[in-house]
Amino acid sequence: MKTQKAHERGFTLVMGVVVLVVMALLSVTSIRGTMLQERLAGSFAEQNQAFQAAESALRYGQKMLADGDAKSTSEGGCLYAPNTAPAPDIDYDDWMAAHTCDIPGDYYRDAFGAEKPIFFIERQESGSGGGSRGDSLGAAGSEWNTSSGSEVAAFRITALGMGGVKQAGKPTILVVLQSSVR
Repeated sequence: MKTQKAHERGFTLVMGVVVLVVMALLSVTSIRGTMLQERLAGSFAEQNQAFQAAESALRYGQKMLADGDAKSTSEGGCLYAPNTAPAPDIDYDDWMAAHTCDIPGDYYRDAFGAEKPIFFIERQESGSGGGSRGDSLGAAGSEWNTSSGSEVAAFRITALGMGGVKQAGKPTILVVLQSSVR
């Protein structure tokens, strides 16, 4: 009879250890899942921040055009002649080397430490008449013509918004937005 009780006590000990190991594994898995969700939420917030920054730059570029404040690149501004602006998919270093404008601090406030968004404006080529809009922006014929035949200038604003997290001195998230203005 003593051997059966001793055997039962050993079984209880083994079951207790198995239950503890299972609980520990569940806890570790839960913590890892929570950490992954935190990283994903942080990445989403970073992407949203960069998008909002680029959107602010677009709006400021539109304001510059409306106010008549856009200066050409030859005057130290960020207004390019037709077909001379950099491609929008250039990398970060090329963006920093291009003639770009940034927006004033009172127009954009960043709480996350990201760089100010930057933008450039490109005047589009003249359209080819007829009272209709020509080809899409970036191709010939991208100005609008009014019914009276007078042309209305068309511009493309390209903006870069950056997230606050950097790796090797460069933002890890870049958002490029474009807007057409006439």
